[in-house]
Amino acid sequence: MWQTVCENQVWVMDNFLSQEELDHVLKEWESFTSFRVVEQRQEEYLLAPIYYHSKQPQRPPRTRKQIQKFVIKKLNTLYLNVFGKAAETDNLTHAQFYFKESEPNVSRFDLHVEPGPQDKNSFGDCVFMLYLSDEEDSPLVCPSEEDAREFITDTYNKCIAEMDIKYVTETQSILPKQNRCVVVRNGTPHYVPTGKGIRKCITGWSFIPRKLKNSTDAL
Repeated sequence: MWQTVCENQVWVMDNFLSQEELDHVLKEWESFTSFRVVEQRQEEYLLAPIYYHSKQPQRPPRTRKQIQKFVIKKLNTLYLNVFGKAAETDNLTHAQFYFKESEPNVSRFDLHVEPGPQDKNSFGDCVFMLYLSDEEDSPLVCPSEEDAREFITDTYNKCIAEMDIKYVTETQSILPKQNRCVVVRNGTPHYVPTGKGIRKCITGWSFIPRKLKNSTDAL
């Protein structure tokens, strides 16, 4: 069952996949033999040069289509209630559904915000994260406006200048846990600090507009 962490902004469901589905995904993950680093480059960015770093498999698993169908089907139980619409389950692009890991003691995402439906270069309504490993650190943090102050830079302020953003009322820190799914409404500031673990995750912007669907360097 979906739990509301922050009203109309952040939702969490534990035991998201059935055991059979989870075992299937974890077995497919073993087929990843090589990864590419995805890292912010100052001269190449989609929204703003806010630093991020992760690793993504060179090739998706052979059953990607099957996996995306049963994952999105369960996400739609929330999407229909919150956004009044269902996400596509077929012909998904990289930005809508992709696999990634963290490089221990290196990967992180600085404080950032994806633009919502009302903003320029919108990423759609939300982003989801389906965690596939238990971690001791490197939580997803949605800070309150007060707690975000220490992370705010001139670059961040330029990034959000024309966005409609909303901080959560009280800071929320959500640790990755195997089979835990988190959905965050776009326009909600958040960050991910460096951690010691691999932090396996399936993620994507389910409603990202077509003009941005093929972007591989989105935040």
